Amino acid sequence: MTKWISRIAQKVSNECLSQQCDKDGCSLKTDRLPPDRLIIDLDCCDAERHHDKNRCDYLIVAEAEDSKSHWVLPVELKSGGFQASSVVKQIQAGVRQARVLVPVRDSIVLVPILAHRRKKRMHKNDVKLLRATEITLFGKKNKITLVECGDDLKKHLDKLNRRR
Repeated sequence: MTKWISRIAQKVSNECLSQQCDKDGCSLKTDRLPPDRLIIDLDCCDAERHHDKNRCDYLIVAEAEDSKSHWVLPVELKSGGFQASSVVKQIQAGVRQARVLVPVRDSIVLVPILAHRRKKRMHKNDVKLLRATEITLFGKKNKITLVECGDDLKKHLDKLNRRR
């Protein structure tokens, strides 16, 4: 485990660490993510001490294989209907948690994620809001990445890497 990852792990109860990203019938494949990673369940009782009624499901932190990038992914999983404004609040709450847990680094790449069932059609105004909203962590901005439940998270990170 790298120094950066272990500093984060020290701030999180082992009970709140997960091996997978899976809630209420929606999951993401995480097995191809870099080995130096943590998947933090923000619904865990340890996270409740922050008294934030909005909370995203997971915060994933990973050090890229090249050790030059540090990924921070607030992840919200939705298997049913939802309102985009609520999802934005939940992801922003995940970023607030990241500010507490993640040591500041110039090499941080923020990737807010919403995984949802594409079969559940989103209203065009919700899609517009999600695609337009920029989330910020330590001065790094990124728009919410929309993925489908069951997708391989690494595939989306690789795609984002090619765009940078």
